[in-house]
Amino acid sequence: MKNYEEILQENLKIEPFKKSMFTEQLWKGVEYKIQKRKSSKKNKLSWVLCTGFLMVLLALFINKEFSHHLDFGKWASQMFSENQMSDGNNSSELAAHLETDIGSRLQKRIDIQKNIDIDNKKIVLFTLKESNNLRIGTAEYSMTKSKKLSYEYAGYGTADIRERVIHTDKGTYFMLAGYSLDKIETVIIYIDGKEYRIRPNQAEGFYLEIVPIEETKANFSSKMVGFNSEGKEMFRINMDHNEIINP
Repeated sequence: MKNYEEILQENLKIEPFKKSMFTEQLWKGVEYKIQKRKSSKKNKLSWVLCTGFLMVLLALFINKEFSHHLDFGKWASQMFSENQMSDGNNSSELAAHLETDIGSRLQKRIDIQKNIDIDNKKIVLFTLKESNNLRIGTAEYSMTKSKKLSYEYAGYGTADIRERVIHTDKGTYFMLAGYSLDKIETVIIYIDGKEYRIRPNQAEGFYLEIVPIEETKANFSSKMVGFNSEGKEMFRINMDHNEIINP
């Protein structure tokens, strides 16, 4: 195969020993254009590969971000809670907003029984309307800088007691909520081997208490026991029946 120099010599009829400076520059120019064309092809290939890689990353990002919002009802409900519920609402308006928001998330009709603010959190105690037996639940909201309430969680169960460790922007707390027709005098809870005592303030049987505790990675207490005013044990949870606890 002929090289660039031979092609130029043949087309321009220039013998090797008669090449001029012009010929040298012309040959170099042709060689530069060929190399540039090859480089251009490489650049185009690189551009295509980079674009494809970026498109894959974008697709993964969109799938990750929007997979959480596939349930439009839940997404709309969260937007509603952040944009409509604020600490500036009066108690009746706020309770109505909370009932609507929590009810739409759980797909249940609920009644708000109590709510309490602690640092940047609002904790809510509610009951389910349609249940034949009384069922209680709790929900947690965090307060944004613009004084809007942002949903954290909501749940309910068949037990008369709800508990949870709560982390705020200022500390760690333990939430104890529930319902009892009998007066509960003291509840003793244990977290990370430490003992805490709570005296529930019941109103029509319902109570919602928040007490400060030491920092912990636990989400719930390890065990608890409740007593009435006479020191009689009313309930115990996650405790051996032979274990003796003084009220």
